[in-house]
Amino acid sequence: MASLPPSLRDTLAYFAKYNYPLTAEELWFWQHGTTFSKLEIRNFLGKLGQLEIRNWQLRRQREQFSKKKWLIARQVRESLKRFPSIAAVYVTGALAMNNCPENDDIDIMIITSPNTLWPTRFFVNLLLNSLRRHPGDATAPDKICPNLWLDSNHLQITPHDIYRAHEILQAKILWDRAQPTLNL
Repeated sequence: MASLPPSLRDTLAYFAKYNYPLTAEELWFWQHGTTFSKLEIRNFLGKLGQLEIRNWQLRRQREQFSKKKWLIARQVRESLKRFPSIAAVYVTGALAMNNCPENDDIDIMIITSPNTLWPTRFFVNLLLNSLRRHPGDATAPDKICPNLWLDSNHLQITPHDIYRAHEILQAKILWDRAQPTLNL
């Protein structure tokens, strides 16, 4: 990887932490601090030859595990639609990238109407009690983990770091009250 520019090397290293090999198109999308074209990235990768091929089988396997988790997330979406204070629900984390290990939980981000975050959080946690991951659970296969809550009047997330940026950019809309045509 020494012949790759540092920004591309850093991007590949970030995703390697999650055992997620990138295609040339994905590397182009996720590059940060540079604006290499898709062709330039293909050329860089072509000079390197086979890159992270051993992880492609794992990626395909995790895509299969993710299919089941998407079904669960969609079922939970139907319950969450009943809360008038929920503006939108997104899938985040590994499932958003279709990269779930078999025993992984299902991370979601919930955006609430202004000034309703805390009561909404309380009642959502009551509703999801048997379906959600609880503090202290070492593993929680197929459990819902509402790990990011935002008030629609306060959508700015700080501090700004690469992890949080990826979480937001890779989020997939599960349900949006304002734009129902975007719902999965």
